[in-house]
Order: sequence, then structure tokens, then C-alpha cells
Amino acid sequence: MPVDYGLLEATELAIPTLPDALEGIRIAHLTDLHIRRRRDRHTRIIDRLARVRLDLILYTGDYMSYPGDEEPAAEVMTDILSALKPRHGQFGVFGNHDTFDLARRLHDLPITWLNNRSVTLSHLNLEIFGLQGITPTGLDPVAVALDRDTDHQPAVRLGLVHNPSHAPAVADLKADLIFCGHTHGGQCRPHPSIALANSCDLPKALSTGILRHRNAQIAISRGLGEIALPLRTFCPPHIPVYTLRKRSIPGTTTDSIKRLRWW
Repeated sequence: MPVDYGLLEATELAIPTLPDALEGIRIAHLTDLHIRRRRDRHTRIIDRLARVRLDLILYTGDYMSYPGDEEPAAEVMTDILSALKPRHGQFGVFGNHDTFDLARRLHDLPITWLNNRSVTLSHLNLEIFGLQGITPTGLDPVAVALDRDTDHQPAVRLGLVHNPSHAPAVADLKADLIFCGHTHGGQCRPHPSIALANSCDLPKALSTGILRHRNAQIAISRGLGEIALPLRTFCPPHIPVYTLRKRSIPGTTTDSIKRLRWW
């Protein structure tokens, strides 16, 4: 089924080593919902995604905004995580606005939380790992390396981290694709092609879209919510839906981070 619904944005990602089992696999990426109360948008998220064949759903944090938001955030996230049933599961990490109280409330839901952890889906020849984002000191790439299944070398590795400032650390863990949020794509832009703020160490021109760092691609979503003001300008909320294809990565290998696509 074509992905052509309002919140969903379809794109393809190239991986040269993609095994046959992953050709055409479809991945939805949800991030930065910043839930303070239940909104019509949350029902639309479930409705839109339920109509699309999905193989994986990845979540990269900031499900709430401020301490005290845990209860409504947990209620909405419970609805989303319980309603969606991708073929190969749901996986996620937390962000800097999330709290350990929220993490506790979401612990038993149908999702695998990858906070400094790694899992291998051997039937897909795929590893998915994530870095903890609740506190800056929570990031522990060494813990991910120690948690890996050393008896199995996956053909493809997906890395999850909330803040794209940490994407190079994820790339050092040999991720092929890195999924991030945090920037909101600038949230309030003066023009669709200009972000004035992104709350991270990356240049403003790298605030959102698909980037390349060495042989890793970094997918930064604009996210689904807002912070500070309940407002977005020239930067609508979205859910990227990626289809994996076996082909060469665009661009060239460099130690710097280059933009392949803006959205």
C-alpha cells in the first residue's frame, strides 16, 4: 500500500550489504511526541500507521515534556504501543525530556527498550541497538558493545539515539543506519529550508533529514510534538517511513557529516 497519508513521509534508504531478508523492509520512526495531554494527533498517528504494512517501528525519545507529564504520556504511549503490531516488533530509547518514572510506567508494554542495549534478530540478519538518553551520563557505548551477541555478526546494524550530537558515537559502533530526533527540525522556521535552532551540536543546516557520516546514514526526524510553544512554522510534524533497498549509499565517505536530504 502506498504511504501517502498526511503525517507519513515515505523515503528509501540504501544499504550496500542489505541481505535478501531485509530488501524492501519498511520501518516507521516515531520521535518527540512531547505528550502533555491527549490530542487528536495521537489518534491520527494510530489510524495512519494501522493502515500501512510495517515491519519495524522505532522510537527515539521525548515522549513527554516536563516532570508531571508522566501520566498522560504513559496513557497515550500505551495506546500507541498496544495498537500497532509491526511484523518484527517495536524498539525504542528514551530522550532528555523523559524521566525514569515514565520509563517505569512503559516497562511492560509491547516494545523492547534498548537503553545501552543490543538485540539481534537472527532471522533477519539484523542488529538493533540504542543509547540511553534520559540523562547525559546515561549514554554508555561500551555497555552496548559488551551486550552484543559476539557469536553472530549481523549484515545490518540499526542504531537508536535521541540526540544527533551523539550520532558519531553510534557510528563508531558500526551502525549502518542511525535514527535520531531531538531537533524538531527547527520547529519554527522562517522558511522551509532554514532552521534557526536545533538544540544540538550539529550545524543548523544539518538539523533534519538524511545525513552521512563515513559509511553510516543518520536519519533525523522532525518529530511529532513541540516544546516551549505549541507551534510549528514551515516545519510540520511527521513520521518518516523508510524502505530499505540494496544499493550504494549516496555521497562519499568522509569524517565530516554531510547532508543527503532535507525535510
